[in-house]
Amino acid sequence: MAKTVVKLDDKFTQQEGRIYISSNQALVRLPIMQRQRDLAAGLNTAGYITGYRGSPIGIYDAALWAASSHLKENHIDFQPGVNEEMAAAAVRGTQWLNYYKEAKYDGVFSIWYAKNLGIDRAFEVLRQGNLEGSAANGGVLVVGADDVGGKSTVTATASDTVWRAALMPILYPSNTQEYLDYGLYGIGLSRFAGVWTGFKVVTDTIELTSTVDLDPHRARIILPTEFQMPAGGLNKIRGDIAPLPIERRLVEYKLPAVIEFARINHLNRTIFDSDRRELGIITAGKQYLDVREALNELGIDEARAREMGIRLHKLGMIYPLEPQGIEQFCANHKEVLVVEEKSAFVEDQLTSLLYHMSPNSRPLITGKRDPQGQRLIPEFGETSVSLVVDILIRRLEALGIGDERLAERIRSLRNRQTKVQPIKSTGLVRTAYFCSGCPHNTSTRTVDGSLSFAGVGCHGLAAMFMPDRPHEWAVEMGGEGMLWAGLHRYVDIPHAFQNLGDGTYFHSGILAIRAAVASGANLTYKLLYNDAVAMTGGQPLDGKLTVEAMANQVYWEGVKPIVIVTDEPEKYPVDIKWPEGTTVRHRRDLEEVQREMQKVTGVSAILYDQTCAAEKRRRRKRKQFPDPPKRVFINQDVCEGCGDCSKKSNCVSVQPLETEFGRKRKIDQSSCNKDFSCQEGFCPSFVSVHGGAVRKFGAAFKDEDLNQLFASLPVPECQFSAPVYNLVMTGIGGTGVLTVAAIAGMAAHLDHKGASVMDMTGMAQKGGSVLSHIRIASSPDELFAPRLWNGSADLVLGCDLVVTASPQTLELISSETTRIVVNTDVVPTAQFQSNGALTLDPEVQLGVLRDLVGAESVVGLNATDIATRLMGDSITTNMFMLGLAVQKGLVPLSLGSIEEAIRMNGTQVTNTLQVFNWGRLAAHDPAKLKDYLARCGSEETTEPVTQTLEQLIESRVKHLTAYQNKAWAQRYLDFVTRVRTAEMKAVPGNELIITAAVARYLSKLMSYKDEFEVARLYTNGDFIRRLQQQFDGDFKLHFHMAPPGIARPRKPGAEPRKIEIGSWMFQMLKFTAKLKGLRGSLLDPFGKTAERRMERRLIVEYRELIESMLPRLNANMQRQIEQIAELPEMVKGYGHIKEGNVALYEKEMQRLLTQLDAKPEPVRLITPVTTVG
Repeated sequence: MAKTVVKLDDKFTQQEGRIYISSNQALVRLPIMQRQRDLAAGLNTAGYITGYRGSPIGIYDAALWAASSHLKENHIDFQPGVNEEMAAAAVRGTQWLNYYKEAKYDGVFSIWYAKNLGIDRAFEVLRQGNLEGSAANGGVLVVGADDVGGKSTVTATASDTVWRAALMPILYPSNTQEYLDYGLYGIGLSRFAGVWTGFKVVTDTIELTSTVDLDPHRARIILPTEFQMPAGGLNKIRGDIAPLPIERRLVEYKLPAVIEFARINHLNRTIFDSDRRELGIITAGKQYLDVREALNELGIDEARAREMGIRLHKLGMIYPLEPQGIEQFCANHKEVLVVEEKSAFVEDQLTSLLYHMSPNSRPLITGKRDPQGQRLIPEFGETSVSLVVDILIRRLEALGIGDERLAERIRSLRNRQTKVQPIKSTGLVRTAYFCSGCPHNTSTRTVDGSLSFAGVGCHGLAAMFMPDRPHEWAVEMGGEGMLWAGLHRYVDIPHAFQNLGDGTYFHSGILAIRAAVASGANLTYKLLYNDAVAMTGGQPLDGKLTVEAMANQVYWEGVKPIVIVTDEPEKYPVDIKWPEGTTVRHRRDLEEVQREMQKVTGVSAILYDQTCAAEKRRRRKRKQFPDPPKRVFINQDVCEGCGDCSKKSNCVSVQPLETEFGRKRKIDQSSCNKDFSCQEGFCPSFVSVHGGAVRKFGAAFKDEDLNQLFASLPVPECQFSAPVYNLVMTGIGGTGVLTVAAIAGMAAHLDHKGASVMDMTGMAQKGGSVLSHIRIASSPDELFAPRLWNGSADLVLGCDLVVTASPQTLELISSETTRIVVNTDVVPTAQFQSNGALTLDPEVQLGVLRDLVGAESVVGLNATDIATRLMGDSITTNMFMLGLAVQKGLVPLSLGSIEEAIRMNGTQVTNTLQVFNWGRLAAHDPAKLKDYLARCGSEETTEPVTQTLEQLIESRVKHLTAYQNKAWAQRYLDFVTRVRTAEMKAVPGNELIITAAVARYLSKLMSYKDEFEVARLYTNGDFIRRLQQQFDGDFKLHFHMAPPGIARPRKPGAEPRKIEIGSWMFQMLKFTAKLKGLRGSLLDPFGKTAERRMERRLIVEYRELIESMLPRLNANMQRQIEQIAELPEMVKGYGHIKEGNVALYEKEMQRLLTQLDAKPEPVRLITPVTTVG
């Protein structure tokens, strides 16, 4: 079939046919369509859009900005609100246009938007606006986004009851198509009845992208002509402000007009009809899709429903219910089931309407409860297809509806449920977290003994996921600090901190500061200025706000002192006008500043100024922000794996690296946002690479050669023949999963198929779990619920192994039919930041998947490693995975459409096509891919680890010889041999676990990293080889070290400060490495420090301890002695870090010895070590 010629702008410009569009984009197109309809009707109108973002409508403003040229062309203004009530108040003003002869337009139609909490906040204005009314040529659509499942909101709630309290009609669209259709009806209703129209959106519909029909006759608005109008009509009347008359006009005239409009325009429709009236189902919005899909699961289509006496009524307007249509539908049913989320909103209206119906025709009403009063549909949480299937089965069986065909289907579904295995925990959870280089990595640090309160924004993640930074969860947007204002006088706690982001400050937080000053509390606000509203996608603040302005604003509110804390104190101009007494400090002084603020009486402020890391990245891509030409690199051999760099930076780009000598650290260059705080870690392994670029090994091949290679790949064929194909794509927020899902959806559209893509994100854009539910069908009419349900996935495309093995994904998998294609590389989770020993073994997750579907249904590949080596950026992994699955014949999309969709996306097209085709090659000929990786000089990024005891001992002898000399290595070998002999004798036939532990950890102690060893590990060739493996071009090195005698603490008692040393240091390291023979001798210039004496002491103590336990060794004690022999794993780091770890090591050693019931004489240094040679 020929492909449709499609352009991305079609979603705003095409007038007929089908387009592929997201629901957010549909809300952008809606006012354009309204303007064009008005012009066709002879009206010169304008549009006004305002509101306040918040999940799940967090990116609507971004979609509006992206379409700004189309909006401007159609006289539509978008002005984000400072907050929800201010935006709603502005909307009221647009309906006053006809009062003034100077009006430029015949009317202004307005769209106001907010999340459910914003509706609560703006209730007063919304109710007043609805009472006051709308203009005849204007109209107001109130878009309220409900996070029913509480995915990214502090409350899981719905706005239905709030709108009803305002007597505002509510339309509830079920899909993207109805965003357009109901949106037009909503504005038409607002104009006719003089009301503000509620427009309920939920996560499953607002996060949806699908194919829609642009038939201009779809929404043909009919205005009632026989309705009895009040004096002055239904629209806004100037001066009509008396409370009781406008209330009466709304109740007696406007709401009946709403009902008549809904009736005559068939906003509520019977979808399945039947002459028999056994079970009637009434539902709306997202729940309608659940019901349709549940009926499909039961094998009940329209014909079967007619045969069985099942009727289905879909509500477009859920308040007020239109009585005539409802009564006609419900009459003479045995039972009417109302399927809705949360409270009995529709059900209560329904029972009230039917109360006076004749008992002979009045049906039994079920919904929240069954006829026996047992819970049927929960009044909390979300509905799902699986839940509705269960409910329908219960009611059909109770009513005796069905036949053997249905009974067999029910048995099959129940049998499938019994086969569902308990979901195993893998121990890893992909939670949201601060981005690499996020300012909050530093700004949310707390000091011991302090009381800190969290606020709304990304910084709130500290309270949720960072137990080492205790925060009280006191979240109410704009109320930051008020909890303490009420609490402080009743507790014996002298002071508290309150986090407040710049977005919330601008929204309403400044009022909380004013109130805190008035309360007399001792409170320090940590004002977190990040220059972007990062929680919902990096939008700019809704107005101008600078650090200077914030400082002056809070000063004149009575806040003092004010301390500016920043990563760049030098950036402020000399003529900046700070308030009196304001000081500027570096972010490394934050702990000290906080301790100072704890002593302040009254309200004070720390204004933490650092640009959002994600926003920096975005601006750098657009050349709008400085991009320092340097990167951080860790010499893994010098690294001790102590984790101080993670502690200093809290950065997710500092990742574990498994090596022959244990877990070290590395920098993920793909995610690094160049914050550089990691190099503050007290460790000499850090260098900064100035100039050059991250190496892309795939660039070694000529484009024509690659084109020829990829052209030779066979065209994949998908054998799937069912009407609907369900694919779930898993990944990490912020890594491009949604982009790949969007490309797949567009490819389906280009193939003339129906497609829906629903993105489950919430806060996941901050490195959390992302799931894209992708459904592909021969026609859009076959697609209902966009979210997959239990056991419904045909393919899991796992771009992240942790998310793929998580409960939210596993429940979608069928052990009989699901195939899994998964990336086997484990990207560390947020847990790693607080637990450096976290197990990241992929076999744990892979084992869960294989147990669920069988090993033959799981295709795994280390995609992150391969994609990064080929393309130089791990962001390409997801597209590599799509190529892999496509070539395996597991995606029912044509190759040409996928490639065209990639071109249409317009971002890094050549690279994206290449990595997609590399993924295809990996599926078709993995041996050839491996050959290409070898030919371009790319090596495995993980290095082999010894497996056998002999290999371990041999590697350590070699290492110690290089460290010092053969004699030193022989001393090690002799001791290990004695341990081995003793263990073989004491526990014959057992695995030599003590010998292995001693072989590993005696070597560790005997090769402590003094200045000679650090120099050798920089200059022996391995460091330069790895550096050149990762970086290309002409670059220079700077070393970040704390040389003894040179690096000094900033003040007495503080740790020494590292300094940056130029590339000349490499020659000094070469010279120092040659002097290793002086180690331990009288001429050793470094050997007399307390640290070196401690390191030599540990060697002797360890040997004596092991020797003292060997005579007592038996099978019962073997494991306990092994634990003791492994304890030097704790001995890591440099300087004060190592000293602290040694103290912990000795404490743990004593605990284990006590457990062993071994109480030897205290181990002491009998013969001082004067030489290691």
